[in-house]
Amino acid sequence: MELNWNPPDITDRKATFIWGAEHAEQTHNGEPSLTGFKDRDRPWTEVVIAETNLEELFAEKYDGDINTAFEATAEELGDRFKETIEHHQWDIKSTGKKRHKDAPNWETIDDSGELKRSQSLEFE
Repeated sequence: MELNWNPPDITDRKATFIWGAEHAEQTHNGEPSLTGFKDRDRPWTEVVIAETNLEELFAEKYDGDINTAFEATAEELGDRFKETIEHHQWDIKSTGKKRHKDAPNWETIDDSGELKRSQSLEFE
């Protein structure tokens, strides 16, 4: 028995997510407060990656073209990042005040929508 199989063409691909909001890094990683204590980090990317079975998601998106599946998987992750930014509860009690003009200080991290809107995805 002879098998004839042409493996799919796999190119070197990279997807990069960028959040351009001024407060994105401080919100994701936490930041030192005026009292010297670090404000709680809210790493939405880590939440999504931990809650997503990437292999299963990729398999769902695969329809014979690995490159298309890669892009579709990245776009789905982007949707999940936005959903987490908008709706994930971080169990942080709200003071109803902001320490500076842009950074959110609520239980969710996207008070104005700026963080979610600032998300972009670039493919290489």
